[in-house]
Amino acid sequence: MSFLDRIRRLFRGASAPSMVTAAALAAELRHAEAVAMYRALAEQGVLEARHALAECLETGAGTLQNPALAARAYTLAAEAGYVPSMARLGELYLCGIARPDTTSAAVVAQMADPHAGSSIFHQLFPDGLHLEPDAALAARWNRAGADAGYPGCQARIGHQYAAGIGVPQDLLLARKWFRKAARAGHALGALGMGLLTLDHYGPVRRHYNPKPWLQQAIDAGDITAVLALALYGLDHPEDPDAQRAGALLLRAAQAGHPFAMIKLGDCHIDGTHGVARDLNAAEFWLRRASAKGLTGAHVRLLRLLAAQPDRNDHELAVLAREAAEAGHGEAQYLMGVFCLTGQGTLEDPVEAARWFELAAAQGITGAHERLGAMYATGVGKEADPVQALKAFDRAVALGDWDALTHRAIMRQAGLGLQADPQLAAEEFRRAAEAGHPEAALQLGIAYASGTGVPQDWAQAAHYYGLAHERGLAEAAFNLAHVTEQGLAAAPDADAARALFIAAADRGLIAALWALYHRSPPRPDGSLSDEQMQWLRRAARAGDAEAAERLNPSTESAVPTDT
Repeated sequence: MSFLDRIRRLFRGASAPSMVTAAALAAELRHAEAVAMYRALAEQGVLEARHALAECLETGAGTLQNPALAARAYTLAAEAGYVPSMARLGELYLCGIARPDTTSAAVVAQMADPHAGSSIFHQLFPDGLHLEPDAALAARWNRAGADAGYPGCQARIGHQYAAGIGVPQDLLLARKWFRKAARAGHALGALGMGLLTLDHYGPVRRHYNPKPWLQQAIDAGDITAVLALALYGLDHPEDPDAQRAGALLLRAAQAGHPFAMIKLGDCHIDGTHGVARDLNAAEFWLRRASAKGLTGAHVRLLRLLAAQPDRNDHELAVLAREAAEAGHGEAQYLMGVFCLTGQGTLEDPVEAARWFELAAAQGITGAHERLGAMYATGVGKEADPVQALKAFDRAVALGDWDALTHRAIMRQAGLGLQADPQLAAEEFRRAAEAGHPEAALQLGIAYASGTGVPQDWAQAAHYYGLAHERGLAEAAFNLAHVTEQGLAAAPDADAARALFIAAADRGLIAALWALYHRSPPRPDGSLSDEQMQWLRRAARAGDAEAAERLNPSTESAVPTDT
């Protein structure tokens, strides 16, 4: 008895096999009976039944889930001209079908074993457990469906032409198919037109306003279009609707789009595009994006948390390590900094050098500079002036002013290259004029000593002042001496004292001693309260001599300010 006869016997006395009956069985969750009827109808050449049977094979409804066999069934219907099957093949071959979630590791291993060809699993799944993407086949079926007027196929073949997937990139053909799909009301077609006009796929010959297309996709419920229109507003602050970007980002973020969460966090940090400045809200959205595994969110969250006064160094190191191990260059650099300083993790200069090397390989400028400093000082790397100079050269070529300053210090001293104080002074000047405080300090020292430039105390004071304004304690200390001694202008003890205090407040122990020596003792020669204040601060900063000068009978081992 043939299979078809068995099916007929099964349904004898019931309604004749029909798509209506099969659909009713499926609606009642009688999937196995529905599949049997689909098979009977398929054997009769009913294309709709072939398509429905393929759907059951794809999903495992009423039969064994078999992605490869599903693709074969779709193909039979598509080759006979059934457009929905063409559309489904275009979609499946573009994305592929993963193996069923219920597949055990043992089955996967057996299927991968070339010597197990006669196993029951190889017999059930001769073409494997999944369907590999095939861009060329996707293009074949999407193009066929598009020619037949199917909007989903038109949108997909438009994307393939736009991105050059399975076909040569052709933005004119992409625009043709996107437009057809969009005019048929298809959200992905409208989204494609919007992205095309935003130059997402490359420059187009003619400018189009993306907003109407993106709005059409939004109205059709496409969340990616919401994000795209928000990004357009971020990139075009002059646009009348730019302030709407924040609300659009919120909508996309609430729908679960992680990139929208990141951008919304950025807007809350800056208080822009209709979003209030709110660091708590920024942290909330960045944490949500970070939880989805986005390394960019890890790094942004890291920056935000690092700026908070009650930061948790261990959490920062964990975030940095996760992003660094995922290959994020900036995170690799930050992980190097943490290992170098022991911030939130074990201090390990050798491990720091490893992270800096990984970051440098990704073009992170600061990583080259750090490696140069490690070679120059012998910390984490064996001291090697030549390697230090090479690393500084790479960083300088990328515009790093730290590296230019450090290279100038090496050039001034003749480390790793011929000494050239004049050129070193010029390099200090370039970096100082770009706002680098250490370079301004070094140029001030050069003018004070006449190294590479004529000795000029006025110029020395000028560059010390620049470095002091940028927060450098040593510059304030040096300028205090120049001001006190009247080397560049009339002596000014009050101004000098204020500069010594500024240097002391920045943690410079030498400035605390300078203030101690400039504070008068009591009439009987004992330490005054003012002198005691500076000694206490120096002792608290770890200066042994200051601790010894304090009277142990009246002062605690670790003095405190009164």
